[in-house]
Amino acid sequence: MTESVPVLVVDDHAVMAHALAAALRLQGFGTVESLSGTTITDDAILEAAAHAGDGVIVVLDLHLGGDRHSTPAIAPLVDQGARVLVLTAERDPRLLGECLEAGALGVFDKSQAFDQLVDQILDAAAGRSVMSLRAREDLLTGLRASRRERQHTLAPFETLTPRERDALAGLLAGRSAQEIASGHHLGLSTVRTHVKTMMRKLGVNSQLAAVALARDAGWRPGDA
Repeated sequence: MTESVPVLVVDDHAVMAHALAAALRLQGFGTVESLSGTTITDDAILEAAAHAGDGVIVVLDLHLGGDRHSTPAIAPLVDQGARVLVLTAERDPRLLGECLEAGALGVFDKSQAFDQLVDQILDAAAGRSVMSLRAREDLLTGLRASRRERQHTLAPFETLTPRERDALAGLLAGRSAQEIASGHHLGLSTVRTHVKTMMRKLGVNSQLAAVALARDAGWRPGDA
């Protein structure tokens, strides 16, 4: 049965990708391809999956070098007809939950035995569940809880006007009020007013405290 199921292994480490591909060939998978390297793009993953064949099982490393996650590639892969298993050492339930939400069949911890991963891929090939319902729901529940917490944390920043957000973004970038004024073609007194109003809304008494609060909250200039 496995001979007719194509598999694509995507991992930034070539040794891992090649070793897993070799193990799967020994399990009887006829078509096993690998894609490795730290510069793999989402388009390259989609192209390789399409080339591998219909119903391909994509074993996808969550971290593909640096701070880059492969999560954005999951939904397009699923839409393309692929079955995705995420391979990772990540412990953050939010990131793992996002993988399942995007359509991954399951996530596999790299610390688990290699044989267990092979078993999961065999289950996926046979159409069996690769994760328990409880394990899936725990991760998705964790994701929802994380989003609620982040929404609560960012709530004060949602009260800022666009100009007040610009002022805070400038302070985060280490700019003075004069530099912020020049960059936005505003008067210095206008920027100082925006800064004071921004601090009042955030409940802080200094610019340093506003910057610290924004950093601790993970606020970015593009956030509401």
